[in-house]
Amino acid sequence: MKIYLFVYLFLWGIFTSTAIDAQIVQRNFLEKEYRLKAGAESLDVSSWKALKKINMGKGLASIPDAVKAHILSAANKVLGTPWEVAKATDYLLFNTAGNRSVYEALYFARRKKLNALVIAELIDGKGKYLPEIANGLWLILEESSWALPAHMYLQKEGAGLPDPNENVVDLFAGETSMLLSWIKFLLKPKLDEISPILIKRIDYELNRRILTPYLQRNDFWWMGFQDPKRKMNNWNIWINTNILLTALLAVEDPVKRQEVIDKNISSADKFINSYPADGGCDEGPGYWGAAGGRLVEYVNLLTEVSKNKLNWGNNELMHHIAAYIYKAHIADRWFVNFADAPAKLIPDPAIVYMGGLIFKDEKLQQFASYLYDLSGSEKYGYAQDDLNKFLNNLQLHKQLKGIPARAPMEQTNWLPNLEVLFTRQKAGSKDGLFMAAKGGNNGESHNHNDLGSFIIYLNGLPALVDLGAARYTRETFTQDRYKLWVYNSDWHNCPSINGSVQSPGTSFKARNVSFKANRHGNTLVMDLAPAYPEAAAVNKWVRKLDFNSSAGSIDLTEEYELKEYRLPFELNFVTAVPARLISPGVLTLVLSDSAALHIRFDPEIFEAVIKKQPNTDPGLAVWGKEIYHLSLRSKRNVLKAKHNIRFYR
Repeated sequence: MKIYLFVYLFLWGIFTSTAIDAQIVQRNFLEKEYRLKAGAESLDVSSWKALKKINMGKGLASIPDAVKAHILSAANKVLGTPWEVAKATDYLLFNTAGNRSVYEALYFARRKKLNALVIAELIDGKGKYLPEIANGLWLILEESSWALPAHMYLQKEGAGLPDPNENVVDLFAGETSMLLSWIKFLLKPKLDEISPILIKRIDYELNRRILTPYLQRNDFWWMGFQDPKRKMNNWNIWINTNILLTALLAVEDPVKRQEVIDKNISSADKFINSYPADGGCDEGPGYWGAAGGRLVEYVNLLTEVSKNKLNWGNNELMHHIAAYIYKAHIADRWFVNFADAPAKLIPDPAIVYMGGLIFKDEKLQQFASYLYDLSGSEKYGYAQDDLNKFLNNLQLHKQLKGIPARAPMEQTNWLPNLEVLFTRQKAGSKDGLFMAAKGGNNGESHNHNDLGSFIIYLNGLPALVDLGAARYTRETFTQDRYKLWVYNSDWHNCPSINGSVQSPGTSFKARNVSFKANRHGNTLVMDLAPAYPEAAAVNKWVRKLDFNSSAGSIDLTEEYELKEYRLPFELNFVTAVPARLISPGVLTLVLSDSAALHIRFDPEIFEAVIKKQPNTDPGLAVWGKEIYHLSLRSKRNVLKAKHNIRFYR
């Protein structure tokens, strides 16, 4: 068991945060500002809580009747349904069969229902939902652990059932803590009428499961205290934001509350210290909401509780972190989805708007309005099964009134630290070509082996794509991750060299990466040879991407040098629709009646191989029932050569 635990901890470290030797800069922006403004004396928790209740009351009163009716109707549908029962064997499925979805479905269904009922009670206010809220609360309070089976590697006993002698604080223990804290804050008088024991039990469990281990332990890796060289990822700021909310909403003892806040600020700084100067999120925009977006929420909380004494509005790095989300936007719900990111999402409008207010960024504010419209919140309400998001968005309609709903869609953004490029043909428009490309290394957080990969959209429609992550299983975060096809370079838009795909790890990285902009577009160049194992027998593989906005074309030019020839190399492309060979050397991807991407290659050099495979993975459902792959297979067996592929409208 101890050997297994060590291996699991090591591997989890690889996949949940970037490498141990990643550069950490001791910025400590949070603590410096906090200490400069007299620390605890800068915070007025009582006034913040009082104002929060007043504003929430106004927000609830301002919800349009049609939206209220929709939310209550949805809550009524789940009101009479039985609560999910999770068994020990369900919990053990992750350990015994690698299945994390069975228990998690039960776990999240229970919380989703409780969220919906609490929101309904806040709107209705007549006590109709209180009995079932009490039932849901009691079930959660009785759970053996609030941590997921997949995260039980954090306990000393290792994976398996939760040890009653050790409380693990993971992502969803933090989420549960935040939910119960909101419920206590908002519904205490009503719950006391059912039984005062409910609130006492909430306090008891928050203290036992969250606050005591948080204060007494420094060895949870996500805290950032164990190894000063270890890069933090979303775990740090996600958990710390939830614990900060717990302290503000639920901890009545001012001494203990302050002890939690002091440690919390110190830990959250480790997240910022790990971030690249360009503000790029290597976990992708899907995880931005749990990473950079959580930082925005965190900073906003401290700003509010301090009555603006604490202020990071001029912090350039934090501003870059917030602005990343609109830089990674393609069109509508489509986002650049490198790493374990979904291709389609709607980031939380309230968090984006908070960033716009904190950093006085009009683009972020307008993007928040755009996302709010995209979400349908005006008609249906926002986040009906997520209390925290619902409350954050409660007054958004009023605040966004008069702000143009606009996605920035900047023409070009190059992130030099992350080595990611976003570029489009027409600034401010989804019309024409869009391309995103990446360098970096293969040891990034939620890594895919995808150095040199690039995606192409036309008129806001996907053409060359990144599939994103499959449904998570036990193998997803172990040494077997790259036995899963979706994480390998041959299922990204990358070359396979001498029959070899790219290797995982920070030492497998792009070399001599350079970016240049010109009046016609821009050029990205990198050598991919270091991303491949010795078996690839490659000295040099220089990939050059020329994005020509004037001509509406993208040129892929590669110059390579092999140590020896073993197998034909292949240029792999994952396509949103099947490629059609319309003439020798010309392929077409028909995206719609008015949009088609053409691919021109030399038929003397390449043979086009087109294939498809059934898609049954829920994580990849956005791509439909089939996934398409195009390979341009070399016909030459030379050691040195150069070739060109053109993509055009």
